[in-house]
Amino acid sequence: MEKISYWRLIGEIEKLVKDAVPGSHPKNWEERHVTESLLVGLCDNLNEVPVSGFRQDFLLQWEAFRGKSEDAAQNGDIALIVRIAGRDGAVLEGAAFIDAKLKTDRKRTFDDFRQPDFKRILRNSPSAQVLLYDYEDITSYTSNRSVMFPPLEYSPWRGGVPITPCTYAVIAPVGVVVQRHINDTDLYRFSLPLSYQLIYRYCHGFDLDFSEQALAAARGFPTRKGVSAYLLCLSVTEEGADAQPRAELALNRSTWKALE
Repeated sequence: MEKISYWRLIGEIEKLVKDAVPGSHPKNWEERHVTESLLVGLCDNLNEVPVSGFRQDFLLQWEAFRGKSEDAAQNGDIALIVRIAGRDGAVLEGAAFIDAKLKTDRKRTFDDFRQPDFKRILRNSPSAQVLLYDYEDITSYTSNRSVMFPPLEYSPWRGGVPITPCTYAVIAPVGVVVQRHINDTDLYRFSLPLSYQLIYRYCHGFDLDFSEQALAAARGFPTRKGVSAYLLCLSVTEEGADAQPRAELALNRSTWKALE
C-alpha cells in the first residue's frame, strides 16, 4: 500500500468519526452502537496503513475486540494496548483506558455521567481519558493543539475563507473531568480530537500506563482494575523494524472475541 501522510491519516479518521457519531443520530444514538461502529470502521478501513511525515515512517495496525461477558465495564468502556516496535529493536508496550459518554439528545449534558465512576477509574488509571461523542460540531478544543493540522476537507482554510476545524469525538483527561465536576459541553475546552490523541499521542507512547497490572487488565486477565467492554489493539512498527505477530500481545481469549 502507498504511504499516506499523518495529516491525511487524521483526515481519514475524522471521516470515520463523522460516519460513526453524527451518522448514528438520531436513529441509532446509543453508546454501544456508536463505539462499535467507530472501532469497526478503524479496523476495516485503516489497517496495515504505512504512515509518513514523522521522524520515522511506520506501519499502523488495528484490531478490535468485544468482551464476551455482558457485565458492565469496570475500568472504562474501551481498553487500549499500544505496541511500538522501533527499528533499533526496542519495544514499548502500554495500556490506556477510555470511558465513552454520549451527549444527550437536544441537551448540553451527557448520558450516564457519574462522578463516582470517574473517581474509581482515576484511582485505577491516572492517565485514563473520557471520550465525548456529539452529533453536532465540536470546535472549542482548537486552542489545545500544539500543531495545526489541515487534513482534507478539515483544513482551517477553505476557498480562501478561514474556518474552524471540527470533530464529533473528543478526549478529555479523567482527572480534569473529576476536578471540574461538571457534566456539559464546557468540557470541550479541555479536550483534544480523538484522531489527534490516537496519532500524535498514543502512537508515540504518551498517556499510557506501563504497569504489569494495567497491561494484564487490558489483555483481559482478572485484576483489581477490572475489565473493559471493548479492547482496541494498536501496533506501530517503525520502518526497518521486525514485525511481531499479534499473538505477542498475549490476550486472554476467554475474555475477548473479535469485533466484526
